[in-house]
This record gives sequence, C-alpha cells and structure tokens, in this order.
Amino acid sequence: MKIENHIESFKEHKETIFDWAVKVKGIKNSQRVIGLHASRAIIDLLSIYLIKRNLISTGMKINHRWFKSEKVNENLPEFERKEEICGQITNLNFCART
Repeated sequence: MKIENHIESFKEHKETIFDWAVKVKGIKNSQRVIGLHASRAIIDLLSIYLIKRNLISTGMKINHRWFKSEKVNENLPEFERKEEICGQITNLNFCART
C-alpha cells in the first residue's frame, strides 16, 4: 500500500475511535472496537515509517495479528529500536485481548 493509503487508513481508524466509539457508543461500550482500530492504526504508522526508510516496499503488508506474538521480529526488517517498538505494540495487543 502506498504511504498516502496508509495515511488515509490511519485517519479512518482514528475517526472510528474518536468520533464513533468514544462519542457515540462510549468508551465502556466500545472497548473491542477501540482495541481493533488502535491496533490497525499503529500498524499503518509503522508501515509508513518503514516505507519512508526504504526498509519495506509499498507492496508489503504488515498484519496487526503478527503482534500477538513476540515472533513478530522474525517477520520485519531490522530498524532502529525495533525490539522496543515491537515489544510495546505486542504488549498493547496483549492488553487489548485480556
């Protein structure tokens, strides 16, 4: 996906979280929706970062489900602070599941 598409996708996830889930349904009633869209939004931001650094091609798709496991590091190229960033995303995904 091109950077512009990731930016548009990120905006859609953000709108879903803040305009629909929080304002319309309420945080208490939207925890799964917020978790899902936050996870996908984070992956869009990571994809933009990696594409801009020429570490992945626009054709590579990073799946948010990869972050359910610490083995995600095997699927991604090396980049600065990779373990820290992937660890935090993995922790967020773990917290969203519990």
